[in-house]
Amino acid sequence: GGGGGGGGGGGAEGGSSNELEETSRCLVVLLQANPALCPHVAAMGYLSKLLAAVAHERADLQKAAVQVVRVLSEAPECISAMRAIDCVTPILAAMRGNPSTCALLLPALTNMAAAPEIVEKAYDAKLVPFVLGLLGGGLEQCDDPSAVKAHAVKCVKALAADPRLGVSAEQLLDEGRLLTHLLTCVLTCVLTCVLSFVLT
Repeated sequence: GGGGGGGGGGGAEGGSSNELEETSRCLVVLLQANPALCPHVAAMGYLSKLLAAVAHERADLQKAAVQVVRVLSEAPECISAMRAIDCVTPILAAMRGNPSTCALLLPALTNMAAAPEIVEKAYDAKLVPFVLGLLGGGLEQCDDPSAVKAHAVKCVKALAADPRLGVSAEQLLDEGRLLTHLLTCVLTCVLTCVLSFVLT
């Protein structure tokens, strides 16, 4: 039975990545099935490490952290714990660097906007202009543009609902709408001119 031990060495990295994926999937399923466990993750001090991993360069590590943070964002206790840590900056960095994470991180941010302190962090981090940028033409980089668009609109509305900073978010939203309208008008004029040249 000694011949079976030599075949596993070459795929160590792949094996590690697969193990991480399986472990994170199990953790996500466990937390979804038992939401009462989510506050324990915050109580044990893992939120900062998970949020740091959200912006990690390693794709498998980032994917795992994003999935877990999305589930934890459903727990009010976790959102409460996030008020005291830098939670928006790594999420924004992840979405900028890897637009495919937007599908899970935007709903997480919408949930997190229940805490005024996190809305303030989002405003300071310039989250609203980034989300408006997605709505203004950055959605093609995402895996499911229509779903991300819906999540982005919900996220901005959640931030705008805050009585202290909502005015600022609404102003940015109005500016974004105005810019989109102006760009549409310009595009219409250009197309009209081009078509008139082509048809004459």
